[in-house]
Amino acid sequence: MREPCLVQWAESESPELANEPERLREVISLLHASFQGQPTTLEVRVADDTLYLGVGAPETAVLIHRPEIGSGWTEEFTSQGDSKRNDEIDFYLFGHHTPHSGTNVVAFGIALEAVLEFCRTGDLPGSLQWEKNRF
Repeated sequence: MREPCLVQWAESESPELANEPERLREVISLLHASFQGQPTTLEVRVADDTLYLGVGAPETAVLIHRPEIGSGWTEEFTSQGDSKRNDEIDFYLFGHHTPHSGTNVVAFGIALEAVLEFCRTGDLPGSLQWEKNRF
């Protein structure tokens, strides 16, 4: 991995450190299993980037926040799924409701692989299509 990752799922819990890709996979997979039926959004920090990934449900969205160097803006990349969906998938981030649009969700396994690839390379994974925003 380009740098260690910190995985956090609750403000009251200390983040979990993952130095290797397999440790990151293990941490996320364990959290996915433990939050079954209680969809929760994880925050994964690596270098200056922050990723958000829902666990505890069969499908999820991936969001990547990356500071735009020198501009003060943040780029946001959101995974793209089925553009014909018009539902939302409910998740909770640090106890706050954070629904994901059905158009942004993909199968959990695909999302996990995309997160692992991004943490290894720092590049947007080509396995998913991405929508770009700035704020």
